[in-house]
Amino acid sequence: SDGRNDAASNKASHLIALAVRGCCARAACAGIHQELCGGGR
Repeated sequence: SDGRNDAASNKASHLIALAVRGCCARAACAGIHQELCGGGR
């Protein structure tokens, strides 16, 4: 792979992680995304 794509996907996954963390802090959003927020224990 040519480094540029790696940087873009790393940046995207970081932004997704931040969005997921914000979502998981809200019960209504966390309930919708239980597989991301670890609610399916």
